[in-house]
Amino acid sequence: MNINIFFLIIIAGLIMILFLFEPIKMKNQQFDEIPLLKLEKFKINELNTQGLSSILEGSIGLKYEDRYLIDTINYTDNENKYLANIKSNSGLYKGNLLELNGDVVYSRADGFSFKSQKVEYNEKTKIVKSPTNYVSFKGKHKVVGSSIVYNSITEITKSKNVIINYKLKER
Repeated sequence: MNINIFFLIIIAGLIMILFLFEPIKMKNQQFDEIPLLKLEKFKINELNTQGLSSILEGSIGLKYEDRYLIDTINYTDNENKYLANIKSNSGLYKGNLLELNGDVVYSRADGFSFKSQKVEYNEKTKIVKSPTNYVSFKGKHKVVGSSIVYNSITEITKSKNVIINYKLKER
């Protein structure tokens, strides 16, 4: 057998493999992330040099590598002038941000409170934001709006589409 015919047969075989065979189509499997820790009916107290700084309670908590997912969350912040508490149906705690969803109630020891369906709380800046409709109370006074940003350090509130029900004192 001539060497040229041998190489022609090999080249023809390789060309047939190139055009006739298709590569195997493999599916990319997506794996669900597995929690590192599951907590039920838990309470986490955070301490600093001044004492108790925050309390985080929940009915079920899933700890992942970078976040906590919590059902029936109750968070209390004790680092400011006034004690602040946030309760919600569910929450995501990641870094310094606490994202709460479903029947959120924010209240402070000085009497200021508001209710909303979605709230974001930043532990470092102590700013509470709600991009959805809210109802706020302080004593007998009531405020309704479409969004709120509240800085609990400076006690400055920013809101949109506000309707205020203010009770005047009679003389």
